[in-house]
Amino acid sequence: SLTKIATAIYAIEKGSLNSLVTVSANAVRQDGTRVYLDEGEKITLKQLIEGMLVNSGNDAAVAIAEHLDGSVEQFAVHLNTYLKTTIGVNHTHFINPNGLFDKNHYTTARDMGIITNYAIKNPVFAEIFGTKVLKWKGKSWKTNILTHHRMLKGEFAYPGVTGGKTGYTVKAKQTLATTAANPKIRLTAVVLNSDLPRDKYDDTASLFDYGFKNFQHATLLQSDIYKLDNKEYFPEK
Repeated sequence: SLTKIATAIYAIEKGSLNSLVTVSANAVRQDGTRVYLDEGEKITLKQLIEGMLVNSGNDAAVAIAEHLDGSVEQFAVHLNTYLKTTIGVNHTHFINPNGLFDKNHYTTARDMGIITNYAIKNPVFAEIFGTKVLKWKGKSWKTNILTHHRMLKGEFAYPGVTGGKTGYTVKAKQTLATTAANPKIRLTAVVLNSDLPRDKYDDTASLFDYGFKNFQHATLLQSDIYKLDNKEYFPEK
């Protein structure tokens, strides 16, 4: 389901968030986690993106794909081109918008990190990615949806977590993408192929511990001189 990060940022940049999407029978038939859309239901693109990211709705993902590009197959062609040319990843190939298993559907932790870093710069994506509780009003389902991400939810509390997306299939096993920040740096951690649900959170915490301890972001002014071991350094550009 980390695929849905790519689907979301593609949809936000290509589509009109207030446009009305008519849900197809194909979208309604999707397996796995859903937001229980009805065939013929009309719903905004933004609400579908919210339902897809916060509740991992496989039906919402297909409705988005069909709305943007006419079919899941054509959507996949355009999404893969977008990922290569706009975001710049080279080891990712997606067959569908929701991440349901296909042998030709794959990515890497590095590529997924690059995609997430790109997406999180978009304020609409960042807001949805960090949503803890989503008020959902669909035609047949009205509820408060809680994020599936247990760090973001606070069950496995980690200071500075700003957003996240979970994933699972039998073949891909447990996966997790998470963003966090402190005043010095913003970090993204992507964990794939975990055996147990708790493992991906423990590994993510370890990655963040390492990142926050060893790195910081700073601005170097061109006029500043930095001294170390009796040598002087300055930024040329």
